[in-house]
Amino acid sequence: MATKDRVQNLMAVVDKVLAYKDKEMISRSAWGEISFAEAQFDIQTILDVAMGLKNLPLVYLPDQIANSARQQLEAALPTFAQIDSFKISNGDPSARKTQIIAQIHSHADSICLHVSSWVPYLSYRQGDVAQNISKLTSIIGEAQKMLDACRDKIAEKQKQADDILVKAREAAANAGASVFTLDFQEEAEINKRNSWMWLSGGIVLGLAALGIAIWAYCDDYSKYTTHFVLWPKLASKMLVLSLCVTAAMWCGRIYKSLRHLSIINRHRALGLKTFQAFSAASADACTKDAVLREVTHSIFAISSTGLIRESAESDPDSNIIQIAGKVMEHAEVK
Repeated sequence: MATKDRVQNLMAVVDKVLAYKDKEMISRSAWGEISFAEAQFDIQTILDVAMGLKNLPLVYLPDQIANSARQQLEAALPTFAQIDSFKISNGDPSARKTQIIAQIHSHADSICLHVSSWVPYLSYRQGDVAQNISKLTSIIGEAQKMLDACRDKIAEKQKQADDILVKAREAAANAGASVFTLDFQEEAEINKRNSWMWLSGGIVLGLAALGIAIWAYCDDYSKYTTHFVLWPKLASKMLVLSLCVTAAMWCGRIYKSLRHLSIINRHRALGLKTFQAFSAASADACTKDAVLREVTHSIFAISSTGLIRESAESDPDSNIIQIAGKVMEHAEVK
């Protein structure tokens, strides 16, 4: 192993080489177009080897290798000094540059041959390799633990997010059902009030028709001496009577239509209330879907109340129900 004196001598030369690390060794404004770019790799190689020796335990080098490393690095110092003091005003700068580049290349080859092969050994003796392997193993273990913990947290957060999403959907459905329930109830009340107005009008017109009929029946027709005088009077009374009867029947039809709509809207409101009650009482998704299908059917299908004549019976497979079923299936897939 290298003695203390040899290590100190080698470190002194290493410090001298590293003194050029912060200097501009490739190009300078004073050199103009002249540069040592061709020697950049060799200059950096010498500096890297010196830097490596600076931080390594040189005591593990054999005496011969330590002495050879000192000699090789020391031989490169004059060439470094030539670059540092290079001036284009002295002689032929291009020829001197070519000579210096060749010298730097030769020194870099010699240093790599005699010194650089010992750097990995010194790094191992320093314990950096084993220590780094140990640290890397420890870091990998900690990273694996963190990854497992993150996976557990992500799974937990995913479950919470799914629960929140389900509750949000249920809340949105209940809120929407409540809003539409109120809408159907309000519409049913409006239809009911309007139907009573039309019923009142029909009753008034019916009573008017009855009064006109009684008046026409009880009128004295003996004063009309000829048919030409009698028939116009009778025709005018019949016309007014027919108008009152027709208006009364028309009001009756509108009354039945409005009562029909009132009953249908109330039925829809009760259907939505039933859906809310079943949704709150049941946690089974199949039950909720079945109830929702029936509620959809009761809302959008044509219902018969007996008040008006339906043009077609309710179609359980109508397009709107099929669309609602597809929407629910799509939501379940998501």
